Amino acid sequence: MAKRPDQREPFVVRLYVADRESTAVRAIANLEAVCREFLPNGCELEIIDILREPQRGLDDSIMVTPTLIKLAPPPVRRIFGDLSKRGRLLDALGLTGLEIAPRRP
Repeated sequence: MAKRPDQREPFVVRLYVADRESTAVRAIANLEAVCREFLPNGCELEIIDILREPQRGLDDSIMVTPTLIKLAPPPVRRIFGDLSKRGRLLDALGLTGLEIAPRRP
């Protein structure tokens, strides 16, 4: 299995949500857990509620929530919809192939 990435450039991600819908709550929790477990130097997470800041969603052409945009390191990637599946999220962040640590109780 691959090792954790060498984080010379910090991970920067932007998550667009619509209020605190259940998919948004799950997306935030899963994203924070992945950042803690796989990105030892952390990641910069910006959460944007498009109901409170609609122009931000328009500026980034957001059509579906939740939408996650990985801005750095390159390449920029987008993932839409349900972010509760850890493997899908790791793939979107370019972390595919990492050993998945056992969940703590």
